[in-house]
Amino acid sequence: MKRSIWTLIMGILMIGAGVLALIHPFPASLAVVVFAAWSFMILGVLQLISAFRDAQGGNRIWLILLALVMIWIGFVLRGNPLEGLVTLTIVVALSFVASGIAKLVVGWSLRSVGLGGWVMVSGLLSVILGVMFMGNILGAAPWVLGFLLGIELISDGVAALFLWHSGEKA
Repeated sequence: MKRSIWTLIMGILMIGAGVLALIHPFPASLAVVVFAAWSFMILGVLQLISAFRDAQGGNRIWLILLALVMIWIGFVLRGNPLEGLVTLTIVVALSFVASGIAKLVVGWSLRSVGLGGWVMVSGLLSVILGVMFMGNILGAAPWVLGFLLGIELISDGVAALFLWHSGEKA
């Protein structure tokens, strides 16, 4: 892989954006809601086009209904970003709990191999975080999404820097 200045710039910008998201999690959380709203609307329109162009019979009806629901969710999130912030935080919290339970189950099945303990610890932490967010949803909603976005941006930025550093000089 060739070393590209663009990969270096991207990594630095992602780390900077991640740090800003951690410093200002509320505006970052609102940005996540706006991004989700537009994503739902655009994907809903694409789903609607696909339903009319590619689907037939009963499948077309279900795909059209799914598209309309996606578009509706997008408009609701865009029209009520603060309510959307709470709703998406609930979804994230439930996702943490669900993935934690799944990790606990997988970890239990891997205990004979010697790796199950670490997977179960990860699952337990996910469940605890999900329950904590749900237990104080109004307190968590303003910062959770922005905080997670910040962590993701920093992680991706560091990965980009490692890719840049490991590449051959152009």
